[in-house]
Amino acid sequence: MGTSVEVGVAAKTLEKAGDKPGFKVPVFDLSRQNAELHDEIFAALERVIGSGHFILGEEVEAFEAEIARLSRVRYAIGVGNCSDALHLVQLALGIGIGPGDEVITTPFTFFATAGGTARLGARPVFVDIDPVTFNIDPARVEAAITPRTRAIIPVHLYGLPADLPALRRVADRHGLVLIQDAAQALGARVAGVQEAGQPAAGAQVTGAPSPSTLAGPAAPDPPTRRSCAVMDTDTHRKPPSPPAQANRPTPRDLAGRSVRTPVGTAASQALGGGNDAPIAAIGDVTCYSFFPTKNLGAFGDGGMIVTDSAELAERLRMLRAHGSKPKYYHHLFGYNSRLDALHAAVLRAKLPYLPAWIERRRAIAARYRLLLADTCPVRDGLVELPAEAWPAAAPAQAPAPEAADLAGAAGAGHAYHVYHQFTIRVRRPYRDALR
Repeated sequence: MGTSVEVGVAAKTLEKAGDKPGFKVPVFDLSRQNAELHDEIFAALERVIGSGHFILGEEVEAFEAEIARLSRVRYAIGVGNCSDALHLVQLALGIGIGPGDEVITTPFTFFATAGGTARLGARPVFVDIDPVTFNIDPARVEAAITPRTRAIIPVHLYGLPADLPALRRVADRHGLVLIQDAAQALGARVAGVQEAGQPAAGAQVTGAPSPSTLAGPAAPDPPTRRSCAVMDTDTHRKPPSPPAQANRPTPRDLAGRSVRTPVGTAASQALGGGNDAPIAAIGDVTCYSFFPTKNLGAFGDGGMIVTDSAELAERLRMLRAHGSKPKYYHHLFGYNSRLDALHAAVLRAKLPYLPAWIERRRAIAARYRLLLADTCPVRDGLVELPAEAWPAAAPAQAPAPEAADLAGAAGAGHAYHVYHQFTIRVRRPYRDALR
């Protein structure tokens, strides 16, 4: 009863505050990030403008190489957006996804995840999510496989990796391609996962990249997994402070500490080092988004496809440019979906700061969890905080950890959440009262 009153009063307070002129809390404010990176961004733009090359070219190739290294794969192909990426991947696969085929995915996602499948005349098969992580349930995926199934598309919702070891095993057992929708999950990884090894028996798919060859054998389920995210412009504060910007105010975290963490420290090393695997190294092909509000955002639409398959990468490069190779020699009916050089230049300017931005999100998420853990709605089970581990390894509502623990690097067997959003679940009728 006390919780009901508490939530109700809070809702009314917010409602009244919202009526006040000028009362506005922006979900995302790119102008702050752009102001902090003003010098780097404008230098990058001037570099491209001075070159006179705006479509593909060296700037895009350099950015592709950087994303490939971050993902620990061999090839990266820049495209117009992540929606196109998901469509082009299914079009390019040697198995020829089309009418009569089925692709298993999650219903709790953006329209584009299934849209690419439907555009090819194939049938998206929706498998329910795990109620704790909001990601697709591997056990239900296996139950939904039929002779018509060609691929599995998990979504790493809000930046929390899906249960990739389990999904990898399912894909290998049934000879399916694992396509990852990582629109919100650039930089996410799973610690303690073996990337390389011999192909599993029966995992070959004729005419398509072999899941086992690309990602290695099935890996054991990690014992725990972390989850949570926050969408706040403070997460994009610039960590290092170059001499030219020495007079700018130093950003502070919620405890008043400076967050200008130089790239190369433990925070940034956690993004790509250690005994772990980026999510892209576990799937056969992965699609990223650089929509402006993503953790790494362009000045417009942008996307990237990463894979270890040379054949698939070559086909994708043709498909993004009307099926041509070289220019004006067309081998396929392709599309016009290319990452522009100006976008690539901006993204290259931002990329060095991504590790510290992600750590900033992790620290803020930990702070949220710490402050919310002792509130009546959370104690009474009316509000559930984001999951932190796979359900097989941890209780549905894990206790709030110490902030320092969450802010550190993921340990063996953990998933590294990149915190695109920090999403809570509120039970009815209190959910509507908080809107």
